[in-house]
Amino acid sequence: MRVPPLPEHNIWSKYQIATTWQDALRIGPEAYYAKTGWLVILLALQAFNVPFGLAFGLSFACYAIAMLIFFGFNPSTTAYVVAAVALLASYFVKWPR
Repeated sequence: MRVPPLPEHNIWSKYQIATTWQDALRIGPEAYYAKTGWLVILLALQAFNVPFGLAFGLSFACYAIAMLIFFGFNPSTTAYVVAAVALLASYFVKWPR
């Protein structure tokens, strides 16, 4: 039986620490699918003429939700959720100039 890669040797360790080789092989594609989904949603919203600020906030919120589903709460996914809320809030809250 082989030992899983150490966190410093695993580029996906910021998402989840692999306890087995199977976990290590699963983490990468899940992060890739979430990031690809984010960009596809952003492009689709832009194709339907959604304002960029709103499209970016909505697509990033979908990315944050996908990362939560794949990896649960950890420092990275928590930062994504906070950033998504901040992006959407920055679109909807109009600050005086």
